[in-house]
Amino acid sequence: MVLWKKRFNRQNSTFTGSGAACWYFWTSQFRKNILNKFLKERFTSTPITVLNCQKITSEAKYFFNEILKELTHELKSMGQKNLPDYSECKDSEDFKNKFLHLYELRYESGYPEPFLIMFDESDYLFPDRKREESFKILKEYIRIFSMLRGMAETRQCFVILDAAG
Repeated sequence: MVLWKKRFNRQNSTFTGSGAACWYFWTSQFRKNILNKFLKERFTSTPITVLNCQKITSEAKYFFNEILKELTHELKSMGQKNLPDYSECKDSEDFKNKFLHLYELRYESGYPEPFLIMFDESDYLFPDRKREESFKILKEYIRIFSMLRGMAETRQCFVILDAAG
């Protein structure tokens, strides 16, 4: 999994404009909370979805459902109108269509900024290689992040922020 790395720059308010994935590693929950608060204060019109990777299973469908659920919740809290009920997606293509529809709704409402998806505790996504099922889990993550990377590169509709403990 190769994703672009971008250095965070407080003076650069357009860091979310590239659609590239951003990676940040923090060592404490306190710093992650500060980062989350800073992002919400700085990017008030940008939906910021925080996914706790400790609670997400390795199945792509569940992972995509969690992103849609959290994103829909965030958009509702920001007052977004005409949100469809995307409680579940069938597969990765269905996820892509639903996610892009949410982005188009936001864009048409006058907010062209990409969404921000923050993966908290992402180190839980990488299982011990000694475990029998680790190959299957890693293969599933390749499916997930290949889809996300493709969407970020071609549509520039979201930025990934990774906060690992």
